[in-house]
Amino acid sequence: MASHGVNFDSVFTAILSDIEAKVSQGLPAPTEAHLTALLSLFDKNQLPNALKLIDQGAVKCFVGEKSHRTVFQVASATKHGHQDTYTVLPGHFCTCHAFQWSVASRAEQHCCKHQLGARLAHALGRSNRSVVPDDVIFRVLMSGV
Repeated sequence: MASHGVNFDSVFTAILSDIEAKVSQGLPAPTEAHLTALLSLFDKNQLPNALKLIDQGAVKCFVGEKSHRTVFQVASATKHGHQDTYTVLPGHFCTCHAFQWSVASRAEQHCCKHQLGARLAHALGRSNRSVVPDDVIFRVLMSGV
């Protein structure tokens, strides 16, 4: 029997695509409708925390000049007040403990604030994008291990 339900990823991707389209047209984004839709997908702290990361310029996007592989690094304060940088892959991975615990292990959340911040920053054109040699992508990936 075919499933006719709508899954999280398709809804989230549609919202991000609409945000990206508005930005590319020079229109204000995210709109109130975007924020309302995002708030319905994430817990009450995730969206504000992700937006704070974007406002702080904490999201960096690296694109390999030949491979076009993309990887994000997100700087974020820890519970203990330290600054850590987490590696986020475009698919579904972050090196933070919240991803490992709440997303991957327990499936309590769809993503962590770093993933949300990276994807939103990318859609908004605010991910501090840099085209780099492919060996830099490799080093970024290895630093997150």
